[in-house]
Amino acid sequence: MATLEPISSLPSRTKRNNWVVCLTCGAGGVFNIAGPNKVPAWVCYYYPECNSYVGVHKGTESALGTIAGPDVRARRAAAHFWIDRLWQGRESPSRKEVYQLISHVVGVKHFHVAQCDIQLLETLESGRSKIEQAFHTDLFGSTSPAMSPARDSPASRFCGSNPSLNHRSKSPI
Repeated sequence: MATLEPISSLPSRTKRNNWVVCLTCGAGGVFNIAGPNKVPAWVCYYYPECNSYVGVHKGTESALGTIAGPDVRARRAAAHFWIDRLWQGRESPSRKEVYQLISHVVGVKHFHVAQCDIQLLETLESGRSKIEQAFHTDLFGSTSPAMSPARDSPASRFCGSNPSLNHRSKSPI
């Protein structure tokens, strides 16, 4: 007869790994403890011929995004750099506001750079001026004159009155 462990000693719910697919060739992914950058990564089944991979969240096997080739990874890095410049080192807009606005502009529910394919990156690039205008921000970090409180937030000017897109965690002033 098998002995059962008490419920309190069982590990908490663990996250199930999702199937990871290569954006370049469509093959499945393989978890590699020492990936291309000598850190854990999901690599394309046909790596290194396909040269597609994605990193994982630290201490897990959970992929940061989708497996992508060098061209998509380079465009993702550039997009991430631009997005970070919109919110880092500022009280307003917040990171959350920037990502909510980008989600609205590109037409997805939750935007994440590491999940982007070429088409979504092109949509982001074509909406770049709208996003910068909404935040009155240029790439060098200068902003327009002070905004009035939440009713004048970038998200409210761009997204209208949708409360899920207008939530502000910080005051703009």
